[in-house]
Amino acid sequence: MNPLFHRLATVCVASLVGLSNASAQGLPAPFPQPVRTREGVRLAAWEKPAETASPRRAEVAYTRHKVAPGTVVQLPAPDLAAVRLEDEKQLQTDAKGARRISLRRPLSVPLGTRTQKPDSAWQTLPDGARVWSAEVMSESALGLRLHFAAVTLPPGAELIVFASEQPAEVSGPYSGESLGARDSFWSSTVFASRVTVECRVAAGLPVSGVRFTVDELLHRYVSLPLNAAGAKAADSCNVDVTCEPEWLATSKAVAGLGSVQASGELFCTACLVNDSDPAEGTDYVMTANHCVGSQTEADDTEFYWFYQTTSCNGAVPTLASRPRTSGGADFIAGSDRDLGNDFAFLRLRR
Repeated sequence: MNPLFHRLATVCVASLVGLSNASAQGLPAPFPQPVRTREGVRLAAWEKPAETASPRRAEVAYTRHKVAPGTVVQLPAPDLAAVRLEDEKQLQTDAKGARRISLRRPLSVPLGTRTQKPDSAWQTLPDGARVWSAEVMSESALGLRLHFAAVTLPPGAELIVFASEQPAEVSGPYSGESLGARDSFWSSTVFASRVTVECRVAAGLPVSGVRFTVDELLHRYVSLPLNAAGAKAADSCNVDVTCEPEWLATSKAVAGLGSVQASGELFCTACLVNDSDPAEGTDYVMTANHCVGSQTEADDTEFYWFYQTTSCNGAVPTLASRPRTSGGADFIAGSDRDLGNDFAFLRLRR
């Protein structure tokens, strides 16, 4: 599966009885299964949603106050020449491997309630709610994802991450209910080099039980689509789907995905697949195992939809402008490429 995908190369249309990958030349008629995003938006019959901010983004009231002393971490720009040389060597070793788009970088000073006195960074808002905030910057980053560890969020507490200079660009909210049994997670991407972390606790509730540490970030350094110097050329089977209108509906089943692994965040492609009962509406996804190889990786995978040109051979949109499913996925089955069948079968979380 070509990790540099921005045009329709391969589409999966399958049933649970016989999952399959097929090229555009040999596909049966598509099943117009809807997609559901984490916010509950239903994309019926593959129709593109209006390009508007999500309801969550519109209703959040950001505090925009100055963060407390000692709660600002700034990382210098990484040595991108060395990073790209490392990427080039990796591609030479594994030409079919996924492309890295983000670096993992530890915070020079971890942030969070576990690293400070209980009340040192909490402020009281006019409505009585308590808020803890910090700022993280990674110079030259095109986007950031933050890692939260040792998380305990009692009822009434939630975390959000937003672009410091553009608060409508937001990740979250994350709560104890949404995290379930997980005590660590990666936030979804905020397309900015400087972000603010806020933890809010509703009025009248104690902050003493809130625990978390921000200890690492993903620094996005690759801007998609890649130019000719940034990656190997697409395979000959890659065609611009907007030049093939008969495949336009089917192409909307294809997603780009960002998967967090030890080396950083990788960019791959995936596709929705149907089960044998289209009325059930379960959102299954097929991708490569070297892109998502475990439940840990599936937990924090982001899915980007409609990453396509708007006209034949036209300009490719930015990932930041595309709808996303950022709630992760359940890893149902997979096989390593060394076993001859490189696949991962996932179920999107709603």
